[in-house]
Amino acid sequence: MIINNELVSQWEPKINKMARKYHVPHYDYEDLCQELRIVLIKAAKHYDPTKTASFHTYFHRSIIMCIGGLLHREIKRNFNFIDIDLIYSIPGQHDTELDIDYYIENFGLSFNSKRVLRLLLYGYSKSEVKKEIGNFEMINSLNEIKERFEFLLHD
Repeated sequence: MIINNELVSQWEPKINKMARKYHVPHYDYEDLCQELRIVLIKAAKHYDPTKTASFHTYFHRSIIMCIGGLLHREIKRNFNFIDIDLIYSIPGQHDTELDIDYYIENFGLSFNSKRVLRLLLYGYSKSEVKKEIGNFEMINSLNEIKERFEFLLHD
């Protein structure tokens, strides 16, 4: 596959659509588009047309993996006390499409813990979360999140 500006232009609508579809904390729309252009170039370099998947499918899955990786990095940044791969390590918890609300809802967390996790994933600092729900609730929620993730990894 020839990698040039024409290739990028051809796939720009897909890149824009996917960048609008997903929210990654600390990435604005243009930053995410640029990450996905890099994914396109890497996908074009590694794509093997003799395999059964079309380039569209290969590129789409590469985008999903990239976004998952970016989210994983944000989770580790916000939960530096949890050394887990949220999306990739929990058996049966990953699909071809990432939906943060789906994952949060299916972790079996309390209302406050879901709220804390959601706020942190959307880029709130721990001090902002503390102001939002209170120190005691935040500490309890973080402990519940940590325990639940450890349970899922050993389940």
